[in-house]
Amino acid sequence: MTVETETGEGTVVSGLLLAGGSSSRFGDGDKALVEVDDEPMVKHVAEAVAEASDSFTVSCRRSQKPELTDALKDVAGGVPEFLVDAVEYAGPVAALDNCVEGLDGDLVLVVGCDVPLIEPEVLTELCSQLKGSARVDAVLPSVEGRAQPLAGVYAVDALLRGLDAVDEVEEVPVFRLLDYLEFEAVEARQLPGGERALFNVNTREDLEAVRRRHFST
Repeated sequence: MTVETETGEGTVVSGLLLAGGSSSRFGDGDKALVEVDDEPMVKHVAEAVAEASDSFTVSCRRSQKPELTDALKDVAGGVPEFLVDAVEYAGPVAALDNCVEGLDGDLVLVVGCDVPLIEPEVLTELCSQLKGSARVDAVLPSVEGRAQPLAGVYAVDALLRGLDAVDEVEEVPVFRLLDYLEFEAVEARQLPGGERALFNVNTREDLEAVRRRHFST
């Protein structure tokens, strides 16, 4: 899939959607596949990532792949490429380590499956800011002063160096990776959609809040 981006001529943007997490706070069921506005939550995220990138990959557990393939079969541009986790439930840093080296982009959008209100304009703006900066390795949105590493954009070369610098990639907090990267945090209120676009569904209560506040008629 090739999509026109706004990050500047000659810059290739890969999209990477992380869907293989354990969702321990969510309870039973695959969080990626719960319905939000009559569509799987992962599809809302996938459509934003696909629109903002030139190629699109989903990282998931092997057991998830059939249902995710079905859920994403009619995303614009067709079914994305899938990369199966080398070690399941090992966390987002391990998933990145498994995926990033095989990407062909200059930049990579890294987005979790649980931000159903994310908009492509948010991701495109983050890419534009990173493309325009020679001094940072990543641009991440920030909500209430806290950077959101699973809704940001990274320079692929710098991300690979950061992953190499992490002693152990399995079950490592994603913020550990940021210790090895220079990043700029952009307040969500300065981005399209504001903090609403970055609302993260961690629990069943979060899911009901999204359904009630943003999709109820």
